[in-house]
Order: sequence, then C-alpha cells, then structure tokens
Amino acid sequence: MQRIKTFQSSKTLLALYACILLFLAAIVWWQGMNQPAKTNYPDFLRYYLFAQLINGAEGGKIYDHAAEQAVFDKFLGEPQRTSYTLITYPPTAAPFVFLLSKVPIDVAHAIWNVLGSIALFSGLFLLARENGKRKVLPVTLIALGAIGSLSCARGLVLGQNMFFITAVIACFWWAFKAKRDLLTGLLLAVSSFKFQYSPFMFVAMVVFKRWKALGFAVLFELIILGIATALMGVENITKYLFWMRAAEQNPVYFETVNQVSMICLRGLLSCFLTVETLLLSLPLFILGLAVTAYVFFHVQKHAPENLDFAIAISIICGLLFAPHVHMYDAVMLSVALVCTLSHLEGEWKNSIEAKVWFGMLIAWPVLGWLVMGADLTFLHFHFGDFKMSVLTLWFHTFANLVLLIAGLKICLKRPKQMEIQAS
Repeated sequence: MQRIKTFQSSKTLLALYACILLFLAAIVWWQGMNQPAKTNYPDFLRYYLFAQLINGAEGGKIYDHAAEQAVFDKFLGEPQRTSYTLITYPPTAAPFVFLLSKVPIDVAHAIWNVLGSIALFSGLFLLARENGKRKVLPVTLIALGAIGSLSCARGLVLGQNMFFITAVIACFWWAFKAKRDLLTGLLLAVSSFKFQYSPFMFVAMVVFKRWKALGFAVLFELIILGIATALMGVENITKYLFWMRAAEQNPVYFETVNQVSMICLRGLLSCFLTVETLLLSLPLFILGLAVTAYVFFHVQKHAPENLDFAIAISIICGLLFAPHVHMYDAVMLSVALVCTLSHLEGEWKNSIEAKVWFGMLIAWPVLGWLVMGADLTFLHFHFGDFKMSVLTLWFHTFANLVLLIAGLKICLKRPKQMEIQAS
C-alpha cells in the first residue's frame, strides 16, 4: 500500500512539474516570437546585418568599424552608439547565416526561431534514442525545460543561436556514440560557428583515436572555410582574429564583449580582478580541456560504462572553462541530462552524487527563475557600470561547478562502488 501511495505521489509531482515547464516554455516562446526584430533582439540584428555585409553592403568590408557603423545606421534610420554596432561572429558562421538578409528581418527572425526549436527537439530525441531512452515524455519535458528556462528566455530576448549549437552538440554525441565517422566529423566542423565549444568534442575524438572522423572534420572545416572565403573574401578572413583582439581590449565595446555578464569562470573572476581577464582565459581553457581529457582517458581505460557521464562533464567543462560563455549557452545542460537519463534508474541512483546530479539538472529550468525573482526582489547586486545583477549569473556558474564535482565523483567511480557507498 505504501509503495502505491509513493508511486501515485510521484506521478502527481511529475504532472505538476510538467505543467510548470509547459507554462514557462509557452510564455518564453510567445515572448520570443512576438516582438519586432528590428527594434529588439540586438544579437539577431547583428546576425542579420552580418549577412548584409557578407552580401556586399558597404563594399564587402565586414570586420571594419566604419562599415559596421554605417550598415547599422542605415538599417535603423538613425546613428547608433559605437558599442552597439560591433559584429564579432566568426567567418565560419558566414555559410550558415548569409541567406538571412534575403528576406525581411521579421520573417528571418521567425524562421530562425522555428528552425532552431525543431533542431533542438530533433537533436535531443536523436541522442536519447542512441542512449536507449526511447520514451517520448521524458525527453519532451527536458526540451520544454530548456525552452522555458531563464537561459533560453535571455537568449530569445537577444536573438541568440543557442538552439542551433545545442542541437549540433547533441547530434555530435549521437554520431560519436554510434561510431558514424563521417557525421561525427561533419558535426565537429559545423560546431565551429560557435568555436569555443569545439575543442571539448575534439578531445574525445583524440582520446578514443577516432582518426577517420578527425580526417572528415578537417575536410569539412576546409570546405566551410572555402565557402566563407568565397562569400567574404580573403581579407576579411585574415582580419578576424585581429578584430576580436581589438574588441576585447577596447573599453568602448564593453557592452558587446561584456565579460562581467559571462557565466564561465572568466566572468566570475572579472568581478574581482583588476587585470585583463582575457589573459586568464587561456590557462582556464587549458585546464578545462585537461579535465575533459583526464575524464575520457579514465573512462576509456577503467569505466567504459560511464561514457555518458564523461560526455556530460565535457559539456559542463565547456560552460565553465571556455573563454566566452553567456547565460543563454546554459541551454546545453539539456544535452547533459538527456545523455545521462538512461542512468536515472541505475544501480547507484540513491547515492548523494547521483541525487545532486539529477536533482540539479531536472530542477535547473525552474531554479533559474526563482533565483532571479529573489535577486530582483531583495538581493540586487551590481559590479561597476554593469546594469544586471550578477547574482543570477553566479547561480549558473556555481550550479555548473556543483554539477562538475558531482559528475566527477560519479564518473571516476564504477557503478558497483557507488552502490556500496549508497548502501
């Protein structure tokens, strides 16, 4: 009788949580789709005008301050402040966005969000299928949680591409686990449009000696760069790294680079250190890659059954140690949850580490809103001229740190050890 009551109580809680996620996803999606793209969504506006520059506006000059300022002023009909007009998207993004400016911006924005949402659901379901979790409801709830999260709301307000990079990462790990070398290489190459996350996937390919997949990755990356060169010209390709470095160093562009608003460790450190935190980005990045490599080496040699957790840890390391990570990128946590979902009923499900891991990932979409509500009500805390309270951002950073610790404790032990510890 007690088991029946517990089961019924669990079903009630699941139904209630599902309703909350559905409500949040509907509100966030409606808000994201129902504002004029021309006067909102500054990041999507940059993508749109980036496409205009690629297609020949301002004489084909792209990573050029005067050209970018001119295309913004012309499109919006009035002079814009310098910090607002900075475009820092890499050349590898050009083949994927150059068609945006062929249609009106509101149409392009609607297509952007619809295709992104389809890609998100498709990627998560594909990965879940490979992981042996074929049930529709759990993965649907995870996808709704991702869309209803504060991270996604922030991304939709800005017009970011978090759906696409999340889908690419999910599909990459599906292809990696299925040993489909051509697709693995293709997806690694495609991920270079958000290139700060690509090395964390590259590490796994090296550790598991997937040389054929790496060969395909090089081939497809050369094709992408070739298309980008044909679209943008050699001069714009070669100027990109110098342009990014100048943008990072110039205080005029603070609102665009905005390191204080990052949820990676660089963002946290920038609140307290007076030195240029870009200098700390490289050692942090190397540390993150080292942790990722160590986990994959350990799993390969000692605990292959923990590969799913190693993959999830690589995603969390990307969120913590990559040099440029904003709140909207945390939508990628949905991939970490789907990747480990089949272990929810594992031998060691009652261990503290597993409870922390799954509890945090399942509750994350709602926790973000609760933290922001408390933040806006009585915890509002600023650094310098940054207008947004950093405590909501710190929640994402420390949540990922907690997940990293829990994930490492799970991943570096065999399930039998976890079972003994839990008992």
